[in-house]
Amino acid sequence: MFPFLAMWKEANDYFAAFPPVCKESNGDLPQQKQAEAAKKADAAKAEAKKTEEKKDDKKEEEKKEDDAVKAGPATRATAAVRGALSAACGAVCVAHARVASLPWKMISNVTLRLGTLFTWVWVFWSLTEDPAVLAIPALAHVVPHLIDRFGKDRLSKDMDAAIREGVAVAVAGLQYYIFKTHIVQY
Repeated sequence: MFPFLAMWKEANDYFAAFPPVCKESNGDLPQQKQAEAAKKADAAKAEAKKTEEKKDDKKEEEKKEDDAVKAGPATRATAAVRGALSAACGAVCVAHARVASLPWKMISNVTLRLGTLFTWVWVFWSLTEDPAVLAIPALAHVVPHLIDRFGKDRLSKDMDAAIREGVAVAVAGLQYYIFKTHIVQY
């Protein structure tokens, strides 16, 4: 699953690099565009007035129908069901909007990073049962996160890069130690 998520993340990064397509580059002059926009706005206003008049007529007809039908218990039950369905649909729409607004790029990045990292740790631990394996996630994920979180204002770019490279070397050194002491012996 993690390779597919990585490919998805890379595809998003690749397509985000392209500039958006300009839809108005058809050679029209700006004055022509403004005149066309004004005509469209006037037409939209006229249509809006017509729809408002139609809505008013429909409301009057619905009031007449409601007065005629109000007496039956079936209409009250139908109204209750309609109200419940509209509330359920509204809740689904709100939930969809909240899920769609989540930072999916960050979620996929953290999921891929942690999944890969903890998979390696589990493999190393199952092969060696050496406590040094448990330092790999702390060095590879926690220290860079702490640098991002607290060190932006306090550290220069050079110091930040030096610390990150030091962490990468420490992780590589731990992996070398684990392979050298446990895995190469067999």
